Amino acid sequence: MTMRNGKDVAMLLDQVRSAGGEVVAARSGHWKIYVGGQLVTTISGCGSDVRGLRNARAILRRYGLPVARRRARAPTSSSAWR
Repeated sequence: MTMRNGKDVAMLLDQVRSAGGEVVAARSGHWKIYVGGQLVTTISGCGSDVRGLRNARAILRRYGLPVARRRARAPTSSSAWR
């Protein structure tokens, strides 16, 4: 999984919000994620830690939030190769 300057972080935070989780910005630049009022995990504010985001997704799935494992790939056009 390649990282694209925090876009994966933003996508994950949007998924958490839409699934009913609460996202709070910490003073350190990290994001705190709460589920049912309980702190579940903290993630980095930038997308440089691939393993950290994967671990955060796994934790969130364990708490019942439906977060995608990977970003959907853009459709490719076969005519671009002609």
